[in-house]
Amino acid sequence: APPDAAAQAGRWGALAALLPGLGGRLRWAGLWRENRREKLAALGLSLALWLVFFRGFKPAVRSYSMPVVVRGLGRGTRLAGVSPERVRVRVIGLSEDLDRLLPQDRRVYVDLDDPSPGEERVELSEDNLRLPASVRFRGADPAAVEVRVVPLGR
Repeated sequence: APPDAAAQAGRWGALAALLPGLGGRLRWAGLWRENRREKLAALGLSLALWLVFFRGFKPAVRSYSMPVVVRGLGRGTRLAGVSPERVRVRVIGLSEDLDRLLPQDRRVYVDLDDPSPGEERVELSEDNLRLPASVRFRGADPAAVEVRVVPLGR
């Protein structure tokens, strides 16, 4: 080691001996001087493992009350009613993904392709929801909705 490095180490040692409380801090500060790249990699790996095993892979099942939105009414018809107007939907996914569900994602969409007047029963499935790929549909209560369409004049 160069003589300057030995002198520098000797100075810190003498300072640590004079100030006992400071000696421990100087030893901790010295831990970061060597092998920084390896230590940062180990810290990053530890954080990644913690995220994966502690938080990441815990699937959660949640239930949301969602409004039913009817789309696709044809010309000359109007919506007379939907029964029920709200549906309880169960979904499964990672907790953090479920926490990020936006209000516009919490709707049940019923698409009618130019329906004729009358009542139509629509079974609900994952196709009626706009969910992120990481969130899956588990079921709805009730499992179907009744949509009533009437001619515009009524």
